[in-house]
Amino acid sequence: MRFLFIISIFFLSTVSFGQQVPQFSLWSQNSFLVNPALTGIKKVFDFRTGYRFQYAGLDRAPQTGYLSAHGEIKNRKAGYLAPYHGIGGKVQRDVFGGFTNFNVHVTYALHIPLGKEKTLSFGTALGAQQIGFDQTNATTIDPDIAIATNVSEFLFPNISFGAWYATSFFYVGANLDQLTRSKWTEIGYEGRFLLHGTLTGGIKHTNDKDITFLPKVMLRLGPNAPLNIEVQSLFDFQQKFTLGLGFRNTDALIGIFKVNIQDNLRIAYSYDFVLSTLRASTFGGHELMIGFTAGKNKFAAKDDVPVFE
Repeated sequence: MRFLFIISIFFLSTVSFGQQVPQFSLWSQNSFLVNPALTGIKKVFDFRTGYRFQYAGLDRAPQTGYLSAHGEIKNRKAGYLAPYHGIGGKVQRDVFGGFTNFNVHVTYALHIPLGKEKTLSFGTALGAQQIGFDQTNATTIDPDIAIATNVSEFLFPNISFGAWYATSFFYVGANLDQLTRSKWTEIGYEGRFLLHGTLTGGIKHTNDKDITFLPKVMLRLGPNAPLNIEVQSLFDFQQKFTLGLGFRNTDALIGIFKVNIQDNLRIAYSYDFVLSTLRASTFGGHELMIGFTAGKNKFAAKDDVPVFE
């Protein structure tokens, strides 16, 4: 009983008041990660993989890896402005302390063109989430024989819903995570998944030298947690490479670099400079993303990259 109590307190203080939903700095380069409404929106096959190491240098600091893929469900009889569908999936694994968090989701989206360069989209992600705790990493003030020497794992359903509206020069999106709000009955009586919301938006402006300015903002909303506001200013140079700077009010100054090696291959990297007193004990946060697309993008090249990445 004491063991379950310790786990419950640790889990609530670490996750509920921290981040039940993983945090990414490269969300601006892969918005599909935070909103299923982008599933298949570009009418190409899109594959991304990434890895994030948060608070590098701290023992058992959060680490996240993911694979994502999505594309259009083709309908050859549909007209240019006819609604179309997207389908995809993502696999994600987080490790923090003695905990692991493994997610598998299938995603679907409906896209409704409202004009030549205007699209309204709705999407959902359906899947399962497995939480594991390595009991061998647990320590108590006094020796406790109740602590086992194995890994406890618990499986829960997980559902998200998102909406997205975009034109050739701005976009706005909203997403709700953990709609099932499953209780952690195997861990404690009060613990459960909490509903989290995400709001995103951005605009673009391209000058006569084909340099595009892309300011973007994300708001993360969660109960029992401070409002997380992140602002990024990105400069895209002729769709060859991107430089950016971001600020997260909860603890980081972010540098971003992305290079398009070919028309269908891109690599992005971000570095989080920690602003709090933790910076004396950490090497910051590192995140790497590799993306690949296949197929002919039916959106104009000069419009799709800044808005839909």
